[in-house]
Amino acid sequence: MFDNEYIFYGKHANMVNKLKGKLGDTLPGLFSSNYLLYNIAPYIGYRYKRKGTIDKSTDVTSKILKGEMLEHADEFTVNYRCLMMIINKDISDKEKIDIAFRLDDKDNERKPYDDIFNSYVLGGIEVLYEEIFEKDSPEGIDDYIRNLFLFVQDYYQRSYDSNSEDNDSVF
Repeated sequence: MFDNEYIFYGKHANMVNKLKGKLGDTLPGLFSSNYLLYNIAPYIGYRYKRKGTIDKSTDVTSKILKGEMLEHADEFTVNYRCLMMIINKDISDKEKIDIAFRLDDKDNERKPYDDIFNSYVLGGIEVLYEEIFEKDSPEGIDDYIRNLFLFVQDYYQRSYDSNSEDNDSVF
């Protein structure tokens, strides 16, 4: 399933590059690699009910190379399986299990679900970028760190709020 390179395009590539880019002369980016962003983004996209669509309006790309995808395929697969089990609320448990666990080698049958997963990845990238680099018009490193802290608090609250009607705390 996760055996090829993954490419972020257009606005998502720009967002990924800024999220992992240096914050200053001596400060690293908030994230060290595209793989880390790809690993957490579907959780964020799902929790914030945000799906994104591929943007090829510019030639900018940012990649996760095939070797890195293969190295972390187990992590990505767990994320994929959990998301497929959670989002398909209107189908039987057997159908959920089939989608999440039995389509690994059936690329054509799995494609619509891969597209859903990747739309949550892109939505999660959008949310993360907006929350850190756009919310409250940040002016520098201190504001970015504050926004990241506030985002983590909000994510935690959304994930573990016992009053939430759709509390799927896996994500």
